[in-house]
Amino acid sequence: MAGRLDSSFDALAPDAGIQARLLLREIVSSGELPALLRSVLEDRSYLARVAAASYGHNNGFDKIVLAAGPDNRYKLRLHIWWPERDPHSEHVHNHRWTFASVVLAGEMEMEFFALTSGGEPMQRYRYSHPPGEPHFVRDWKDSVEVRTVFAETVGPGSSYWLGESVLHRIVVHGRRLTATLVLQGAGLSPDCDLLSSVPLGELPMVKVRQFTVGELSEKISSLLVAPTALKGW
Repeated sequence: MAGRLDSSFDALAPDAGIQARLLLREIVSSGELPALLRSVLEDRSYLARVAAASYGHNNGFDKIVLAAGPDNRYKLRLHIWWPERDPHSEHVHNHRWTFASVVLAGEMEMEFFALTSGGEPMQRYRYSHPPGEPHFVRDWKDSVEVRTVFAETVGPGSSYWLGESVLHRIVVHGRRLTATLVLQGAGLSPDCDLLSSVPLGELPMVKVRQFTVGELSEKISSLLVAPTALKGW
């Protein structure tokens, strides 16, 4: 898969988001994804590499990096919200890169926001990932006001792309499996914004714990037998 993306995805192009969305739809509609996941399980070195790059994200989902380009120019990722997860709502945020996503299973609400006077007060933080470090850094930036400008509920087969500056939040309701396949482009900024309606405390370092090989194997095996869109539409 990495070789295919290396040759067909220009992660630095102005239309990287459009390219990524089309590639994701091709990957899912062709039924390639189950074979890719099985290849991860069958190749111990591949499994170990994926585990070392994957972890439980603070926004409530498991982030599994299936492939990455040279110097992490792009990443192909699974995001999985498991039925047994704790209730959780994402912070409003943007990204350092353009990305596209396709919903494989479940349903989620997408909310989009704009900075505006007279909106909901929020604390804005600068969020960054020091290269090669197993943690993220969160620094308070300022206080802002925001309002919701659009919201939509999407389900299996839905796909979209977003530019790096778009403020948004994903809300997953209920207790069923929800999963997306994401393709991100090259980093366009050293950091991104994270907005919270309450102060996030004084801990500037946000640590993550990578999955063990055994944990990742169990998660991928569970996804393969779940009722998802993995076999195409």
